[in-house]
Amino acid sequence: MKGRCSMQGVLYKDRQGGETLGTIYYKDIRRWKGRAALLKENGFTLMELLVVIAVIAILASILFPVFNKVREKGRQVTCQSNLRQIGMAMLMYAQDYDSCLPMYQSGGYFWYFRLSTYLSRPLNQAVGVNYLICPSLDSEKEKTYGVTGTVSYGANYGNVFNTTKPCGVDEISLKTFLVGDAVGTNIYSPKTYPFKVDSDGDGINDTTATWSLPYNRMITRHNGGANFVFADGSVRWIALSKWLANSDDIWGP
Repeated sequence: MKGRCSMQGVLYKDRQGGETLGTIYYKDIRRWKGRAALLKENGFTLMELLVVIAVIAILASILFPVFNKVREKGRQVTCQSNLRQIGMAMLMYAQDYDSCLPMYQSGGYFWYFRLSTYLSRPLNQAVGVNYLICPSLDSEKEKTYGVTGTVSYGANYGNVFNTTKPCGVDEISLKTFLVGDAVGTNIYSPKTYPFKVDSDGDGINDTTATWSLPYNRMITRHNGGANFVFADGSVRWIALSKWLANSDDIWGP
């Protein structure tokens, strides 16, 4: 009873504004809670930081591949522009030479030298020009044949281009590719050089010989496929699976 009256007296004095021991403790507790709340508002706990870092890592793993694909898509468009110029030069050359395409190599000049004058370049200054270099070319990884690192497109060797006689435009199907993404200056047409060797060990023959490199020197630089310019002047991206299957007779009839 006495303890209860004493507590009531403390409470009574608190309501009257008295500075009792109870009110001092009460004010200290409120002050401490206020500081704790302030710290919580202005800072992060360790758990919150870990959650934020985890969310950022997840977003990065999702977005970075998308950004890479978008960037590669831009390079693919530039590559197609290069091939479109090459295709136009091929057709202009044919108009001037009785509908015949340039030979793969003649008189010491490869096919792309013969096109240079149609693209505002002297005959002997075709090496290293922008339209002959794919923006996705990785010169350190790709072993280029002929002119190292300065030509990244190969002609359809064997079925269209050769070193013995020029091929007429009217002799090939409009669906046949003329030039495409390649490791070197030629792509051995699987029509003439059939796949006999499994270069990557997956049980599927994908090259004519070990010296010709995978896919007969064709290379998939652009999102699992390659760009090609065709006999009708069109430029298209072809997936590797369609290339291996000779979809639409792209190798040639």
